[in-house]
Amino acid sequence: MLSLIFPSSLLISLLPISVGGWGVREGSLLYFSSIIGIGTEEIVLSSVQFGIILAITGIANSIFIIPISRLLKSK
Repeated sequence: MLSLIFPSSLLISLLPISVGGWGVREGSLLYFSSIIGIGTEEIVLSSVQFGIILAITGIANSIFIIPISRLLKSK
């Protein structure tokens, strides 16, 4: 059931309400988890972990993308 809840909350977090979907993603997951009876601590922790992983991968990708774009501009 969680495999249906998480993608739908990610779609909701795409709405231009907050920065990066923080807060909206957690709120929608809390709402959906209350319907099916999953503990709130676990669902918020998994959402925050997912947000941190997204931020880390974005930073890691920028380390590689910025030098490549500078090399392409110099040619």
